[in-house]
Amino acid sequence: MSLYEQTDQIRRLINTPWKQSALYKSRRSWLQACSALDVIGDTELAVDAYLQEGLGQPDGARYLSVYGLLQALYTQQDAVSHLCKALQIKFVTISSDWGEYPAIRKVRDIRNRAIGHPTETGHKEPFSYHFISRVTLTHHGFDLNSTYSDGHDEWQSVSLHELIREQTNHLGQILDNTIEELTAEAAAHREKFKGEEMVNVFPVSLPYGFQNLFQATRSEPDLARVGMAKAALQEINGVLRAFSEAAANRGLAEALHLDWTYEEHAMSVLDAYFDYLLARQGPPADHRTAYIFVAFLERQMDQLRQTAREIDEDFAK
Repeated sequence: MSLYEQTDQIRRLINTPWKQSALYKSRRSWLQACSALDVIGDTELAVDAYLQEGLGQPDGARYLSVYGLLQALYTQQDAVSHLCKALQIKFVTISSDWGEYPAIRKVRDIRNRAIGHPTETGHKEPFSYHFISRVTLTHHGFDLNSTYSDGHDEWQSVSLHELIREQTNHLGQILDNTIEELTAEAAAHREKFKGEEMVNVFPVSLPYGFQNLFQATRSEPDLARVGMAKAALQEINGVLRAFSEAAANRGLAEALHLDWTYEEHAMSVLDAYFDYLLARQGPPADHRTAYIFVAFLERQMDQLRQTAREIDEDFAK
C-alpha cells in the first residue's frame, strides 16, 4: 500500500462522525490532521513525479529537481510527525530529530547539508560547509562534499533512490501503526454500545400518541383525546431528550447538529392549544395550524428514527 493510499484510509477513519466530533473539540488538532494528510499525499505525488520524469537536461533543471525532491522528503517527514501528534497516536513517539529512526534522520541530515543550510551547518564549532558536485549529479544521486572549520573534509556518495525507498518504508510502517490504532479505537468505541441501540429511545406507544394528537386537532376534537394528546407531547419531549443523550454518549452530538428549536416551539403551541380546549375556550390557533404542527412533529420523529437506525447499523459493523 502506498503512502497516498494509507492517508486515504486514515482520512476515512477520522471522518466517521464520532471521531470527527472528538477532533473538532480541538480545532488545532483537526486542522493539523487535515493539513498533514494533504501534505503527505502531495509530497508522495512529487516523489513519484521525480522517479518517473527524471532530472531534465540543463544543469538548472537538475538542481531544481534534486532540491525539490529533498525538500519534499523533508516536508513529508514533518507531515507524518504532525499527523501522529494531532491524532495522539500513543505508541508512535517521534522526536524532533527522529533519533529513533536512523534512516529518516539520514534523509534529514542530507537535506540540511545539501540544500537546507549548505553554506553553514552547525550551532557550534566545528561548523561545516557543503556543495553538490555538479559532475556527479544524476537521476540516481550525487556526491556531497563537506568541509569543516577544523580543517577536515568529507565526501559522501548519496543515493537518492535509496533515500526514497528507506523513507517510504519507515513512514509506511508509522502510517500502518496509525491505521491499526485508529481501527482498534473505532472497534472499542463501537463495542461500548454493543446491544444498546439508539432506536430503542422511540417507545412502541409513540404511533398511538400521534393518533391521539391528530384526533385532538380535528375541527371538533374529542376532549377525551385532548388529555391523551398532552401526554403524547410529553412523550415526544422525552424522546428528544433521550436521543440527545444517546447521541452525546456516542460522541455524535456535534456531528448531528442537534437543535430542537422548531420541535419545542411546535410542542409549546400545541400544549397551549390543548389547554384552551380543555378549558372550553376558543384556542388562539386554528385547528388546521395545530394539525400542521402535529404533522411536522411526526415527520421529525420519523427522520430521527431513521437516523437512529443508521447509527445502530454503523455501530454494529
